[in-house]
Amino acid sequence: MSEYLVSTIIPNYNNAPYIKDCVYSLLSQSYSNVEIIITDDASTDGSQEVIAQLVSEHANVHALYNRHNIGITRNRKNALQTAKGEYVNYLDSDDYIQNQDKLKAEMEIIHYYRDKYDEDILAFSDIAIANGKGEIVNRFRDIKPVKEGYITAELMTRRCLIPQNFTFRRHLYASVGGHDETIPFYENWDLKIRLSAKYKYVFTGVPGFVYRRHGEGLSNAHEDRHQKWVRYIAEKNLALINHDDQPMIKRWIEQMLLQLGDELDFINGHLQKQGVQQ
Repeated sequence: MSEYLVSTIIPNYNNAPYIKDCVYSLLSQSYSNVEIIITDDASTDGSQEVIAQLVSEHANVHALYNRHNIGITRNRKNALQTAKGEYVNYLDSDDYIQNQDKLKAEMEIIHYYRDKYDEDILAFSDIAIANGKGEIVNRFRDIKPVKEGYITAELMTRRCLIPQNFTFRRHLYASVGGHDETIPFYENWDLKIRLSAKYKYVFTGVPGFVYRRHGEGLSNAHEDRHQKWVRYIAEKNLALINHDDQPMIKRWIEQMLLQLGDELDFINGHLQKQGVQQ
């Protein structure tokens, strides 16, 4: 199984303090056939020097540098075009992987489904929340339950743990049209919803992705911006739901929007209880 190359794409913008932790967590994976592509979106904080050092020290770490800032969605898409792996996943440069067997577990379950059922799936692992220092303070499973299978309705209404850094065959990405470049916010969530209509999500049960919450992250953006794009993406993908179920899903979407602030407060509250700088 280790003969299959996995390309991990790391989009970066001004996350110089965190890039090494992110990359080292991938280099320490027990599944070692990994290509790491860091794509820097015209950072101004010294990120490019950190990235250049990583590239010089590790043969499987590669870098792309944008002359001008092109935004997270195009940055992800451009990097995927250079990837050589049959399998891919994404990891933001301020996050990291906590378990060295995470990728191995995902590849094992992917190939179990391929060998037994001739079926392509999306494999994901557990998700933790960390403060700016990278110290784990909680799990996302304490916010939302884990769901598996064709979970379009659950993803669209955010009634389950949202898979992060999941691994999948790269042709699945193209089969749903890839990232939507018109979406500047929650673009990965939109992709996950569209993937869920065609492919099953399967949970490995092992610790995996760590979401680092700090002063410049998504959860710090103004709540109105969260509300705007969450509503847009949910309504944009409503046609993926069975017509008879759409009225119920619309009600769930409204409930989700009301609860979105509570979800962000939960993350921030656990960090504040730690008494450490975010």
